[in-house]
Amino acid sequence: MTLCNRDAWVCSTQDNLSVAQREEQASVELRLLVERVLQETAEDLRVQCSNVDQAFSQRCLQLTEAKTQLELHLTQILDQIGAQERNMVSLQKALYDKEAPLRVAQSRLHQRSHRPHMELCRDNPQFSLVG
Repeated sequence: MTLCNRDAWVCSTQDNLSVAQREEQASVELRLLVERVLQETAEDLRVQCSNVDQAFSQRCLQLTEAKTQLELHLTQILDQIGAQERNMVSLQKALYDKEAPLRVAQSRLHQRSHRPHMELCRDNPQFSLVG
């Protein structure tokens, strides 16, 4: 065990106090730096959260608009399909309605083709049957 004199003890204590004050000051500065970094990070996160919310809302709006447009387009296509189906039915009915007169015309034309000699001629009734 070493004994020291009062002056050495005072000097050593002052050195220890001075180191402690520097460390305390460094600790205060570090704590302030950490608090500032935490505040900046929290603010960055809030800004990023706001940006994400805004982008998400905008994308949801775009998807809603796209869905509405697709539904409208689907309605138009279904209407067109219905119109084409009605048109097909109308055309089939028109064809059916023309079958009987066509058979009559074909039968008459066939009968005319069997006429003897001078009666087998190309006259106006023949032209109307041929079309």
